[in-house]
Amino acid sequence: MIPDTQLRPARRIATAGFTLIELLVVITIIAVLASIALPVYGTVTAKAREAKCVSNLRQLSLALTAFKMEDGAYPNGLNAGQGWFTYIEDYLAMPSGQASKSTILECPAATLRTSDVDRCYAVHPRVMPTAPAMPLKSVDRPSSVILIADAIQRTTGSSSHSQFFNVDGVFQNHVASSTDDAIQIGPNTDGVETANFRYRHRDGANFAMADGSVQRLRKGAVKQKHVRIGP
Repeated sequence: MIPDTQLRPARRIATAGFTLIELLVVITIIAVLASIALPVYGTVTAKAREAKCVSNLRQLSLALTAFKMEDGAYPNGLNAGQGWFTYIEDYLAMPSGQASKSTILECPAATLRTSDVDRCYAVHPRVMPTAPAMPLKSVDRPSSVILIADAIQRTTGSSSHSQFFNVDGVFQNHVASSTDDAIQIGPNTDGVETANFRYRHRDGANFAMADGSVQRLRKGAVKQKHVRIGP
């Protein structure tokens, strides 16, 4: 006699699976989450780069201040082909001749990259002029005047000019009547042969002021008082 269990038809085991609608719902949810996460990630990355740039400028500003206190004046912005940064190697604990290779001179948000360090910062051409002109011993209104700035990278090589001598108003004396007038905005792309500010941080630029503070100013917020010299 055949056992009863062998006469019964095999029970079909149901297999779990997704319907087309369920798959579409899952894909939609993933797409929504990605659209939220990617901008957040981009903002966090941009802020991290901005923070590193601020740190660079603060260290460079402190080194220039230390040089000024010891030497009695700021260094020249350019002297016989040597940039201002070569004068402060000792204050940055760098070996002689290595300043131009230090990443402290490189903004992490710079768009042009080579195998060498790409200098991204320029100094005030009247505070630290090209030799044989004498650099200043002090700056009036130090909390307002820009000493070092995010600068455009040049077409000749990818580093910036040593000084931001193409900035509007930089060679004019400060007068109260125009102190809050905005400067004219020059080119704002890297790879242009001009010595101007570069607004590479969320439509703003970082600036080290003559008092050692670092500020982020948005495009259009830089005033004549920030670049003109005088009381």
